Amino acid sequence: AMLLLNGLLLMVPLLSFSHFSDVDRAFISIVLMATATASVATTSGYRAIFLWFAAPMLVSLSLAWILLTPAGQEQWVERGMGGLIAAYLGFLYGLGRDAFRVFDESCRIRFAERTLNDRLTIAVQDARQASQAKTRFLAAASHDLRQPLHTIGVLLAAVGLRKLDARSR
Repeated sequence: AMLLLNGLLLMVPLLSFSHFSDVDRAFISIVLMATATASVATTSGYRAIFLWFAAPMLVSLSLAWILLTPAGQEQWVERGMGGLIAAYLGFLYGLGRDAFRVFDESCRIRFAERTLNDRLTIAVQDARQASQAKTRFLAAASHDLRQPLHTIGVLLAAVGLRKLDARSR
């Protein structure tokens, strides 16, 4: 709604369009067309918002060139300008459609990338937990296997330190 109001306010100078000189009318046209062109980028080509802003300006500008020509002048230049401005609005509409398509595609790629990154983070955490569990298991198994061997070694050393009688040998 604010962009529509902004677009309507920007066309206020067109109410006195027939009283301006050719240079002034050209300047107003350049400013309004540049503003409409910039709105393709600022709206990311979202068609409804772009049209709410640009259409009031450029349709009114086109009609002002066609209908508000000062009396006594040839009409073909003004009508040609009006037609070119209307065609330019169509061009901007197509450009906006393409800009929106690129914007939409980049958003979809970004969200898919975020989902993949989340899944990758979970997989890395699972792998770390599995690695820690494996390390704990191997440490426990190693301890459980070494303990009886160590006990046997201690007993053999103790037996080796003592003189054994025939029966003990």
